[in-house]
Amino acid sequence: MKKFAKALVLFLFVSLAVGLLTIESFAAEYQSIFSDTINEAWYYEEILFLTRRRVVNGYPDGSFRPDADITTAEFTKLIVLALDRDIPENISFIPRENYASHWAAEYIDRALQLGVLDPVAVADQGFNPDSPIKRIDTIRMVVRALELELVLLPENPFTDTDDIYANTAYNEYLLEGYATVGGERICKGEETTSRAEACSFVVRAISYMNNPTLFRTNQILSNADEQKLNTEFELIDLFTAINKNMITRITFRSDLPISTLAEYYRRANAMFPQYFYGSYINLYYSTYYDYYIINLEYTRADEEIFIFKNDTDIMVNRIVEGIISPEMTDHEKLRAIHDYIILTCAYDYENYLAATIPEESYLAYGALIDHVAVCQGYSAAFNLLCRKAGIKSLTLAGRTSGVDYNNHAWNMVMLDGEIYFIDVTSDDPVPDKEGMISLTHFLQTPEAFRELGFSWDDQNVQSCYFGLLRKE
Repeated sequence: MKKFAKALVLFLFVSLAVGLLTIESFAAEYQSIFSDTINEAWYYEEILFLTRRRVVNGYPDGSFRPDADITTAEFTKLIVLALDRDIPENISFIPRENYASHWAAEYIDRALQLGVLDPVAVADQGFNPDSPIKRIDTIRMVVRALELELVLLPENPFTDTDDIYANTAYNEYLLEGYATVGGERICKGEETTSRAEACSFVVRAISYMNNPTLFRTNQILSNADEQKLNTEFELIDLFTAINKNMITRITFRSDLPISTLAEYYRRANAMFPQYFYGSYINLYYSTYYDYYIINLEYTRADEEIFIFKNDTDIMVNRIVEGIISPEMTDHEKLRAIHDYIILTCAYDYENYLAATIPEESYLAYGALIDHVAVCQGYSAAFNLLCRKAGIKSLTLAGRTSGVDYNNHAWNMVMLDGEIYFIDVTSDDPVPDKEGMISLTHFLQTPEAFRELGFSWDDQNVQSCYFGLLRKE
């Protein structure tokens, strides 16, 4: 079935050293390079890709042995050569005698210097580079090689492990696991890894390294096409991808009721208002096809929305370059962003009173370019500036105190492992008073906000949601 009404540029694999080159363009050249690989095999293109880059090779007899176990030494060489990362300066490193004479010693040294291998495990006298490597160890090495922030998901995707590295790889769409007959997902982390599996995993890592955002987007949309989506993070990722890429129609399967899906969609829009440009949403279930359908409509033409987004991105880069410096602490960065928005933006009070708020005022575009916005635009702009400055920020929807008990949006940030609230809108005087800044709603605890009369759904205030903010 046709899933998407708008075309997306689907990213496959990018060659680092030899320029842009997809696997298909050279597959024919290597069709018979190995005696035991066939074109139809699921691993065929990945092996050819890595062979072309001289990362892997076969055996003297002309075979590749895709189903044979790969050893720790072989996988170490594979990932070190494939990702080709520079060793950080001033690394303290002492080679170990227990592998010094091994053929892969230089690759093990490099993996240790890059933090890909666990130095404690390598120092163990039981370390054997020639032993078959377990799947969980390949997962840990790839996560370390990509320098990913470890995340323990609120809904463990695997029934056979709660390993944080497996959770992290799954959260970044590097690892899918295996579906059981009963519909559960298992990691098989204690099983050995075949040479073909290793090649496939490393090619995904290369694709991720080149463009994490595009890699995840493609995997998210592919998952929606190929499997049921039953976890909150999977669905929020899908709904966010729909918004970011302005997809007008998508279908997907899920065992969850439509009420739960609708709640997850509202949560995605609330947390990431900077990506939502739609004017109408329709989510329904087709009994005939046995799948859910989402239709989105936009009041503006695609070209105009793209201009909005592009101009906003340019402005975000310019602002952060001007107000953020490398030596600043996260607290100082948050204060700089908070103050900048207040000093350059005014609340769209006249249109609010007249019930004529234009679309721009709900967007980061309004706050950063038109310099007029309402709370959604303020919080969207704050999210984008924080993201660029390397700080995790999400929007929280709730209510404020007062006569009207209004719907409202503000931000929650992660600072030193704790959640704090920031409401830039409420700290900007209304009507606007040039140069005046309040800090009443800056970096306050949730308890302090409750005392100020704010209310919200506690389900939306969890540290796990910051795991949705991934490397770009």
